[in-house]
Amino acid sequence: MSEKEPKPLPPLYTHLYIHLTRVAREHGYALALHGSMARDLDVIAVAWTEDASPAEELLAAFVEELDSRWVSEPEQKPRGRRAWTMTIPRSHAVVDLSVIEGKP
Repeated sequence: MSEKEPKPLPPLYTHLYIHLTRVAREHGYALALHGSMARDLDVIAVAWTEDASPAEELLAAFVEELDSRWVSEPEQKPRGRRAWTMTIPRSHAVVDLSVIEGKP
């Protein structure tokens, strides 16, 4: 790994995941890890309850919880999934989030 290349951040990503999981549950979502956590934290949020919040409310709650910012517009993915990228200031942490709302 070169000196310019950011170091992997699995311990930080584990800590972030704990916070994101709590927020996801409060908004009616289940959260799952996807990927190696070597470059970024890949998570999938799936609407789990009948009254799950809209994806935008979930995203806003994640930003508030982690004092972060979104750096991408939603990208449409297969099966209705949408994806965003979030950065955590003062670290090299990047979160890639996919949301499956499962609208009725």
